[in-house]
Amino acid sequence: MNKNIVFIHGAGEGSWIWENQTKYFKNSIAIDLPGHGNEKDTNLTTIEDYAEWVIEYIEKRNLNNVVLAGHSMGGAIVMVIALKKPSWLDSIILIATGAKLRVTNIILDALRKSYEEAFEVLSRWSFKAHPDLQILLKYKENFLKVPLHVTLRDFLACDKFNYMDKVENIEYRTLIICGKEDLLTPVKYSQYLKQKIKNSELYIIEEAGHMVMLEKPNEVNQIIERFLTY
Repeated sequence: MNKNIVFIHGAGEGSWIWENQTKYFKNSIAIDLPGHGNEKDTNLTTIEDYAEWVIEYIEKRNLNNVVLAGHSMGGAIVMVIALKKPSWLDSIILIATGAKLRVTNIILDALRKSYEEAFEVLSRWSFKAHPDLQILLKYKENFLKVPLHVTLRDFLACDKFNYMDKVENIEYRTLIICGKEDLLTPVKYSQYLKQKIKNSELYIIEEAGHMVMLEKPNEVNQIIERFLTY
């Protein structure tokens, strides 16, 4: 049975963040959420709004046997969708995310000031201690393509997200991946998901931060591949 992987990016990101995965997995697409990439902004302000938009996106394309994979805010969107139990959903992948996504005022304040300030803060929080310069430059180039007010809106949506008392109702097979050096969604967030979601497995990747799929693409791809062939 062919599975279709749909990758959902996080706050202030875009489909580009998954390029190492979409090149690797044949039946996969990475979507741009509204206001990101080439997708028209529709002023969505909550994780639930984004979830409804993604459901519509998938159903318009008549996709079945879908494996939904989300990073950070994208992971929150995936959890909301999983709790709605759509008939086309096969399993879910949660990468560097949590059941609650409180955002520090340091990030929110920086996003209210300027791209420079926001990039300075987010790049510090998003990568391992000594990030690869090429990856950092690629992140910066794409970060500047998302309007700052959209990125702020994303982070405010994350800040309101709290499904700590709901995730235990997720019934799909679940793969959880996080970077050991993740400062934005620390390892304990993923451990909580593992503890609460019955049919789940957790992988913690060494020498990686919040952008684990950019920092350690081969490890992430191999873990996903094993999960898919189960």
